[in-house]
Amino acid sequence: MAFQGLEKDAAIAAGELVGILFAGWLLSHLIGRLVLLIMGGSQEGPSPLATRIRRMIAKTGALFTFLTAFGVTALNGWLLFTHRGVWSTQVEFLQRISPEARQALLVAVLKVGAGAWLCSFLLGWVGKGLAWGREWLKSQEWSSNQESVDRLTYSLTRIIERVTWLAFAWYGAKTIGVPESVVGLLLTAIKVYAIIALGLLLWRALDVVIETLQQLSERIKNEYVWMSYYDRLQFLVPLARRSLEYIIYFSFASMAMQQVDFISGVALWGPRAVRVIGYFFIARVAVAVVTLTIDELASRKAKTDLESNQRLLPLVPLCQSILKYAIYFAVSVAILGAVGVDPG
Repeated sequence: MAFQGLEKDAAIAAGELVGILFAGWLLSHLIGRLVLLIMGGSQEGPSPLATRIRRMIAKTGALFTFLTAFGVTALNGWLLFTHRGVWSTQVEFLQRISPEARQALLVAVLKVGAGAWLCSFLLGWVGKGLAWGREWLKSQEWSSNQESVDRLTYSLTRIIERVTWLAFAWYGAKTIGVPESVVGLLLTAIKVYAIIALGLLLWRALDVVIETLQQLSERIKNEYVWMSYYDRLQFLVPLARRSLEYIIYFSFASMAMQQVDFISGVALWGPRAVRVIGYFFIARVAVAVVTLTIDELASRKAKTDLESNQRLLPLVPLCQSILKYAIYFAVSVAILGAVGVDPG
């Protein structure tokens, strides 16, 4: 009987050792995957920084797992050597824990496991839906910018995956009773990442929209008379793209900083920067439209009256310069007001 008891305790000690090694490997693998989800690079693969961090986590996890396994094995060996019994000692330890605590721990573990399964299930269907949407967009006649569509859907897929697993990490931490300070810090990190990710997604969508509109404009510019002005104003497209990109950057950076208390004061400059960029873009568009309008009016006048054209021709650059500087002056005053400077 004593030999059977010793054999049972040895089997329990070996099972615990295998369980610790497996749990350590699984936890290290899951954390590494989370790092790749959050810091993953492009469609070609993870970034070098994410790879280095994942390797560092794997090494740290292996060291922690080894030390834990060594400590548990040493404890079980001492129990076997002193004939105290591994099973009886562990049962005695578990009996000291109240039934309510054991029940709460079991419920928390089941909730976390169910949450992980639900996240995996939903992400699978979301991935299929986004893949179908990507193929549908690429099959449309007006959508010839295949690379932009691929980048947009890839970014959207990665963002949904990262936000989902980060939200699951927050839910798991709250469920198992992690201190509220840690849970609050994790929630703030999720909010900041979600805001930045949404800004990145809008930037990708902006790229798709502008390229699609440019392609549509090229196709229909010979079908409508008013599209004849497109070529003369086309130089504003890169400026519009860049201005909208900076507006997205400053807007979402400001919203992200508002989530962090000690830098929330800096976020007040975000809306001001957005207004400055908007005023500058409006000025450039106004100058371009005024210049085009004056040129068009002068051209029409020249076709009907050549003598008047000779008198008006020197006045065209003068009128354009006067209106241009008037626009720039008005916009400069508006910019000073936007940054809090009283021009009066």
